[in-house]
Amino acid sequence: MTTVQGSEEWVKQRLGKVTASVIHKVYSDKLTATKKNLMRSLALERVSGSRMSNIKTVDMARGLAIEPLARKAYEIATQQKVSLVGFISHPDIKNAGASPDGLIGEKGFIEIKCLNIRNHNQIIKNKKIPKQYYYQMQFQLACSQREWGDFVAYHPEADESLYIERVAPEHNIIQELQSKVINFLTDVEQLFNEIKKSNAEELHRYL
Repeated sequence: MTTVQGSEEWVKQRLGKVTASVIHKVYSDKLTATKKNLMRSLALERVSGSRMSNIKTVDMARGLAIEPLARKAYEIATQQKVSLVGFISHPDIKNAGASPDGLIGEKGFIEIKCLNIRNHNQIIKNKKIPKQYYYQMQFQLACSQREWGDFVAYHPEADESLYIERVAPEHNIIQELQSKVINFLTDVEQLFNEIKKSNAEELHRYL
């Protein structure tokens, strides 16, 4: 039985792990504030067994609400059936994985982005997937071991409401991403061990 994305079980499966949706935060070789915050969150999730961040912006909530419409629009446009999927663990890297927005047959998947109208129209204008989503899909390809993924941008009120672009594996990018994830997870594990050794008074500095 497929774990439903957003369910309690799905959240548990992702705790303390690098997922494709945050891969752009791991990509930088520098220890940026964003990267440091992610490292701390993942280490604390492993310690506490609960999710550290559950913040949803208005745009995020809206995107989740209309995602089923995007999935249906894709099915109509492509005549392909989308099957829901939960969390897919990376075949070789422990504590890493991905949750595509659906599987297509035996070879493909989709990643849906229901962005605000300005960002949606920018994608339509450029006819190009933003880099952070491209990296996300490359890591999804690595995790799922599938042959292709379709990037789907959807906004029901836009003049061009549906944009689809197929992504194939770029093995040099995948290898680079996997190397960065492995190094990042090593740092997360080190921080996790430091936190575990902390007493109650010291623990507050990690929160």
